[in-house]
Amino acid sequence: MSGKQDFDIYEFKNGERLNTGNPIFVEGKPIYFIFIITPTSTIYSQINDVISVQRLQTFSLLAGITTAVVILIVFLIKWNSSLDREVKRRTKELDESNRQLVLTNKKLKSANEQLKIHDKMQKEFINIAAHELRTPIQPILSSTEVLRYKIKNIQQVIYYLLLQEMQKDYNDSQKTY
Repeated sequence: MSGKQDFDIYEFKNGERLNTGNPIFVEGKPIYFIFIITPTSTIYSQINDVISVQRLQTFSLLAGITTAVVILIVFLIKWNSSLDREVKRRTKELDESNRQLVLTNKKLKSANEQLKIHDKMQKEFINIAAHELRTPIQPILSSTEVLRYKIKNIQQVIYYLLLQEMQKDYNDSQKTY
């Protein structure tokens, strides 16, 4: 040995052996060497035990991870199913709400058209009534100018002013329509 740790495997009569040597230094020089001879069957047995334990631990870990993944997948499938049902329920509610809005919109349009027709009929009626009233009233109102020149007393002045006020109100009401 050159003063460094070293090992070697060799064959004995009753099996393989591992020979490990370690130097012992005295005053900086390797003076003594300690050799440990170990049957390799003992080492291999211990290595096999460690490998078996490692395999079991690895298998257990993989089984646990696989189980967790399967549980997660089942959970996600159930959650997805639940969300699908909720989306379908809400979609159905929205469709029903939309149908109600369309129906209400049609009713409002119909009511609006009826109001427009009613408004048009009302204006036509007012125009006809105003025309019909204008026909007999017009001569009366125009005669107030003639009466103005024939006033003889206070009572006739009051009637004349009253007629003028009525004529003014009538003309104002005609401007409205």
